[in-house]
Amino acid sequence: MITRGWSTERSSSYPRVVSTQPGGNADHMKFENATAQELVAIWLGALESLADVADSLTAAAWATDSPCPGWTAGDVVAHVLSLESELHGEAVPEHEPDWAALPHVTSPFGRYTEVPVDWYRSKGRDVVLAELREIIAWRAQDLADVPDDLTETVTGPAGWQTSRNQMFRTRILDTWMHEQDVRA
Repeated sequence: MITRGWSTERSSSYPRVVSTQPGGNADHMKFENATAQELVAIWLGALESLADVADSLTAAAWATDSPCPGWTAGDVVAHVLSLESELHGEAVPEHEPDWAALPHVTSPFGRYTEVPVDWYRSKGRDVVLAELREIIAWRAQDLADVPDDLTETVTGPAGWQTSRNQMFRTRILDTWMHEQDVRA
């Protein structure tokens, strides 16, 4: 049972993604027929929740290893920040990590995700947190008037082509899962 850091209070108008209380009402999780705007609200809520957790981390907790191999809690936050930044239209940083020092990176996709994470390591906690809050605000603007057609093909991170429906649901799950990685 996970107990630390869970709160039912929200600092924004976005809904919680999961019930955080044992035996809590999870009816709001039933979103198989959700509209695009409902999925956007859940996605943005997940981002806000991750940012709230990240803001609460001490410097020691920020530097603690996460369940993601080779990444600290802060690296996980930087990863989500980098994906949302890319979806906003920002280029992946031109950066070449010291691959020999990163033995956890074993695939081309791992290399792709590691580049911005490694780049953000030199920026520090305060920069990553500020940029995360900033990108959440930008993403809210980007997604404010998203078309209702969930079947339309959209471009995701790394040029991934998929339906808007799959993209939204993947980002919701990925963001929520990474919040759990940061909490660990």
